[in-house]
Amino acid sequence: MRIAFLVNEFPVISETFILDQITWLLDRGCEIDVYAQRIHHDGVVHPDVAAYSLIDRSSQLLPPRLSSKSAHVARGLCDIALAFSKSPRALVRALNPLRFGIDSLRFRSFYRAAPFLSQHRYDVVHCHFGPIGVLAAELRDIGLLKAPLVTQFHGFDASSYVRQNGRDVYKKLFLQGDLFLCVSEHIRDRLIDLGCAKGKTLVHHTGVKVGAIPFRSRDFAVDGPIRVLTVGRLVEKKGIEFGIRAISHLAREYPNVRYTIVGDGPERSALVELCRVLRIDRHVDFVGAAPRDVVAALMRNSDILIAPSVLATDGDEEGIPVVLMEALASGLPVVSTKHAGIPELISDRRSGLLAEERDADGLAEQMKFLTTHPDERQSMAVEGRRIVEDEYDVGKLNAELLAIYQRLSSSATAAEEVERFS
Repeated sequence: MRIAFLVNEFPVISETFILDQITWLLDRGCEIDVYAQRIHHDGVVHPDVAAYSLIDRSSQLLPPRLSSKSAHVARGLCDIALAFSKSPRALVRALNPLRFGIDSLRFRSFYRAAPFLSQHRYDVVHCHFGPIGVLAAELRDIGLLKAPLVTQFHGFDASSYVRQNGRDVYKKLFLQGDLFLCVSEHIRDRLIDLGCAKGKTLVHHTGVKVGAIPFRSRDFAVDGPIRVLTVGRLVEKKGIEFGIRAISHLAREYPNVRYTIVGDGPERSALVELCRVLRIDRHVDFVGAAPRDVVAALMRNSDILIAPSVLATDGDEEGIPVVLMEALASGLPVVSTKHAGIPELISDRRSGLLAEERDADGLAEQMKFLTTHPDERQSMAVEGRRIVEDEYDVGKLNAELLAIYQRLSSSATAAEEVERFS
């Protein structure tokens, strides 16, 4: 099969779920092309990006960043002239100012269309995140994509993006799209409420490579160091403020607690300042963004993973954080919150512990429980591993995804045959 993946940015170290889909499909002989608004050629990346030569398979959908407006205009006109010989009709549609407005004049609509002018035939187009699905629907509408359209929703795209752009932001996409994959039941309910046909929706989790994650029980002495870990972008919905406040409570009783925060983002300086104000600087380490092998090593050497997610003030929500799946698979005890799709993965007191959102005291109490209840800690670890093996194993999920692609492609082929002979 030949599959086009459309994403916002590529590669992104925090979006390993996209990388896992692509590499699994490549290993099974599929042809993959990646189209991203922006291609990143530097920064922290997963080693599979180089191992599979994924940058060579990728095309950028936004204009190149040039030093001046005149250079931007000259480059745009030159690229348009070169592209005109390939597909003049599609190019004219892509440059229509009545349809695309200011994006046409800034060449944005051209650069979004340009990689598709060669008319590659795809069996399926898979978009990650709702706004990218909207873009793909536009490209299909002007004749540049001719394949079943799958859009996968992850969190912000069904929450804050809708709040910012209105409930009808996906109206056309819901009509034109063939299938909408949702990483949680919570997101599926959101899409149906927004007007998506229930029959077009399907819960399809993101997952982890369970077989590559060794499982071990965590035994730690209360009078020894307690190593707490958080992994995630430093943005409001990750709730790291409340993780820090919980650590400040915990440190009063357990002065040997150490809190490691992996990730980067716009809230970093405010979070560092909060640690200073709470006088827990010596307990907290900010290590920045890290590749998967470093995160795995930190998990092996930690006692508790805390994911204190919250509903952000702009409405942004989680899907189901992959880091929770990785922790459960490894046997690392988990404390999280009753937020969005998280309770679909973590059953309180069975596979992990949950507190209310923004409840630092509750998070601290749950961490204390883990330090003093070794039997419960062990039983939750075993149950957490079982759940991830059964429902969140990336191999099983990608096999299901390939079967979904094959059904959609067969249906599309059959429809084309009927149209050709009618």
